[in-house]
Amino acid sequence: MTEEQRTLEGLVVTSRDALKDAIREVLREEGIVGTVRRAGEHWDHAYKGDEFWLEFRGHVVALLQSNVAVGYRDLDQDGYFVKKAALREVKQWLRAIDAHLVPNRPRGADGLDLVTFTLGPRTGRYLTARSWLHCAIATVADRHGRRDPKLIHRVRLRYIAALPCDRCRDRTAAVSHPRPQEGAKETDSVRVTSAEGKEALEEAFRPAVSRARGWETD
Repeated sequence: MTEEQRTLEGLVVTSRDALKDAIREVLREEGIVGTVRRAGEHWDHAYKGDEFWLEFRGHVVALLQSNVAVGYRDLDQDGYFVKKAALREVKQWLRAIDAHLVPNRPRGADGLDLVTFTLGPRTGRYLTARSWLHCAIATVADRHGRRDPKLIHRVRLRYIAALPCDRCRDRTAAVSHPRPQEGAKETDSVRVTSAEGKEALEEAFRPAVSRARGWETD
C-alpha cells in the first residue's frame, strides 16, 4: 500500500476524495445523507402556506401508493422534492412529517391517516397509512433484508398492527376472486337457465335416446 492509500476496516482507497466518496455512500445507504449542512447553507424555516403543503402531501401519497411505506431515501423517486420543495436534508423531511403529514395540517382530501414506524434505530423512520401498517412493516423488513417473522410480529404488536390491514384484504380478494380474462374461449358445456330451455333440450335429445334404447334391446 502506498502513502496515498488509506484503509477503513479493510477498505482500501487510493485518495482522500475516494475516502470521502465512500463515506458519502455509507451515509446515503443509511438514509442520513445531508444531515450536516455545509457552512453558509441556508434552510428557510418560514411557513410556505397551505397550498404548498397540500401539494407536498399529494406527492407523498403518490409515493405511498407505489411503495406502501416511504423513508427519506425514497424521495429521490420524485424530482418534486428536490426541484420544487427544496428538500435536501433528512431533518427537513422529519420536520414535514411531524409538523404537517402526521398531524394532517393542512387537512388533505386523500382520507388517509398517516403514521410513522421503525424496525429499529438503524432503519430510520418510515411513513405509511395507519390502515396499511400490517403490510408496511413486512415491506420495510424485506427492504432491509430482515424478513424475520419474530421481528415482524414484535414490531406489529408494538404499533398495534397485528391484524391484517386493508391492503392485505384487497390482495386476498384479488387472488380469491380473479377477474375473468377478456376474450376467453367458450366451453362446450350447455347451461340450462329456464324450464322452457330444459324442455327444448330434452326434445332435441329425445330421438337419440330412443335409438339408444332400441339398440339396447337388439
